[in-house]
Amino acid sequence: MTTEVRIPLTEFAADPIGALERVIERHETTIVERDGVPVARVSPVRGTTERRSRGSSRGRAALRAAFGGWSDVDTDRLLAEVYADRKADDRPAVAL
Repeated sequence: MTTEVRIPLTEFAADPIGALERVIERHETTIVERDGVPVARVSPVRGTTERRSRGSSRGRAALRAAFGGWSDVDTDRLLAEVYADRKADDRPAVAL
């Protein structure tokens, strides 16, 4: 989980490399403020610094329960119906 740190613009300007290293190493989002007003947000790049969650046991159980849910669908018939509906000219004309 990424934490959030607020720093004044003067502190960021004095040591921008140090501020960026803190974002990278500590996985912290840094909010840069000028006179107490946020002016910039520096965040770690998603996927490279955060560990991916393995999910909860409830989520894994729900995923396992969904396996095979579409196994009885005739995919060829479904695709034929989708493409036929796309070609159907039963929509009203758009008035611009």
